[in-house]
Amino acid sequence: MAVLLLAVFEATIVERVNLISDVITRSFVTHPDMRGELTEVYRASWGACNAPVQFNLVRSEPGVMRGLHMHRFHADQVMMVSGRALIGLVDYRPDSPTFGVADVVALQDSDQMVAIPVGVAHGFWIPAGGLMLYGLDVEWSTADELQCRWDDPDVHIPWSRYGDPHPADTEGGPLLSARDRAAGTLATMLADFASS
Repeated sequence: MAVLLLAVFEATIVERVNLISDVITRSFVTHPDMRGELTEVYRASWGACNAPVQFNLVRSEPGVMRGLHMHRFHADQVMMVSGRALIGLVDYRPDSPTFGVADVVALQDSDQMVAIPVGVAHGFWIPAGGLMLYGLDVEWSTADELQCRWDDPDVHIPWSRYGDPHPADTEGGPLLSARDRAAGTLATMLADFASS
């Protein structure tokens, strides 16, 4: 019995991968049996960021773009419950060794999570629709919400890295909230972040 338990425990240990400094992805391990399956999606010992104090469940229609957003106070932990999302990231922390680096993480059907620290701008491109769960380590507040246009000419996120359609190439462009449509420039967002 002890050998079996050890094997199950070892199967849950997966490698942490750092992309942008302090951005952490973690693959999930699913344990199926005749009743169904269990997938752990959070443990404080993973060190992804502080313990979440708020969780949000967000359903997106096909072709939705959320963001770009950036936060002064809270970090996010994001996973897809179902569907696929591309998480566009740009490091705008002035003291970071990866300042200015842009990247994309693909999340699909509860396969992994990504932890996004304060000062890393992020947008969610959901080409075919999906259900996203994310945790915040500080309760959400409008005072903590900075944003700019996802297509600002100074933002260079490689949205097509994994072969998905680029948001700008979708018929009529991506579906945006009124707030994201009215978002200002990257320069304004960075000035607001610097003043906090």
